Amino acid sequence: MLGPQSYGIYAFTLTTITLLSLPTKSGLPTLLVRETAKNQAEQKWGLIQGLLNLSNIFVISYSILISFLSIFLISWIWDGSKENTLLWALWLLPIIAMEGVRTGTLRGLRRVIAAQIPEQIIRPVILLLILCSNRNNSN
Repeated sequence: MLGPQSYGIYAFTLTTITLLSLPTKSGLPTLLVRETAKNQAEQKWGLIQGLLNLSNIFVISYSILISFLSIFLISWIWDGSKENTLLWALWLLPIIAMEGVRTGTLRGLRRVIAAQIPEQIIRPVILLLILCSNRNNSN
């Protein structure tokens, strides 16, 4: 399905998006695991909701900022199919950052399997679809 060049672009894009998602999460998944579990045990549902709302606002804002900065840098540095794929994959950055918030919350609520599904299954499938779509457009 993917040739060596397409697989290289896929691997590069996945790695770049994963690295760009690290600062957008800012350690929030770990905080959410700890605080969600603590507040669930104490039945403080309002605190969980408030923490989740603030985390959502922070992560979305920060990931959009990083996406715009990345778009500027990518457009300035690269040219070609790698650039196209990476620009399309940047749309995933806010989604991946939100995935970290959801994963931390679900792990804090002791739903570990449900927390792993987006990262292990959904993200690679979406990125592969973007890559295949870009490959079909370039032919």
